[in-house]
Amino acid sequence: MTPLLKSLWALIACILLMWGCNSPFQVKVVYTPKLVVYGIVFRGDSTVSIRVQTNSRFPIADPDSSKTLDSLSGYISAGSSSTQFPLRSIYRDGLNFLQGIVIANQDEVLSLIVGASGYPSCSATVTVLDSATIYIGDSQTDAELRDPTALVPPSNLNFLVYPSHHTKGIRATLAVVYEGKNESGAADSGEIVLDPTYQTNTTTYLFRNDGNPFHVYFAIRDYQTAYNEAVAKAIGSGGEVDAVVRITQLDAALYDFYSTANGFNDPTTLRTERPIYTNVDGGDGFFGSASDDSLLIPVYP
Repeated sequence: MTPLLKSLWALIACILLMWGCNSPFQVKVVYTPKLVVYGIVFRGDSTVSIRVQTNSRFPIADPDSSKTLDSLSGYISAGSSSTQFPLRSIYRDGLNFLQGIVIANQDEVLSLIVGASGYPSCSATVTVLDSATIYIGDSQTDAELRDPTALVPPSNLNFLVYPSHHTKGIRATLAVVYEGKNESGAADSGEIVLDPTYQTNTTTYLFRNDGNPFHVYFAIRDYQTAYNEAVAKAIGSGGEVDAVVRITQLDAALYDFYSTANGFNDPTTLRTERPIYTNVDGGDGFFGSASDDSLLIPVYP
């Protein structure tokens, strides 16, 4: 290639580059209207509330997001009995809801159908989570709960948890709850919440669990501080102190949605994209199940 031809190609490349830089950037994405559904079913609950909105066609603020959805309707059916529970449309404070009385038995498969004028109908299914069973993990933990200085050297508090076999995510806490009276004689109560030992090594409150039994540990020194503070508030006023282990379970739909929205479950991974997770066919959002369970241990007096 001659020097003249090389110069000509270089000039053409510069012109194209300058033209491209001055051209406005336009994202050519075809907008497809969809319903966005958010719903959580708890075992034993009688009232189910489903939040419904629409996906956005605007990059910043969508003026349609707070409008009433015309002909919004839906129902939930139970797989074992084929019973249908109708959901009533409610519009409140710029938000659309579907609410109804639903019998949510453990291990029951519930199917949700939602529709609104101008949008394709969408559906999702959920298996209602069973409760978690919580035990004190060993005799040393049992003694230290009632007297944190009972054993030397002390060990971390140990609890054994049997989750539902449909569980994918776990949130665990230990609360030191006190009830008593203040100096004026009025009732005084509160709690001090402790995170488990694994919490220091993660960026999220949840950890992955696929329905397997597991041990959860709490630092004895943190418990000693909380115990002493709670007893000081309860002592002399006829008060009492309880230790309460709380386990929140999430099914796969809720855990995957939370993990997608909040990043990876470790402190070092760098995310370069955030894919949209949904288990709603024909729409977006999630329809999942959760469970809150606890074990109460009286520790004072």
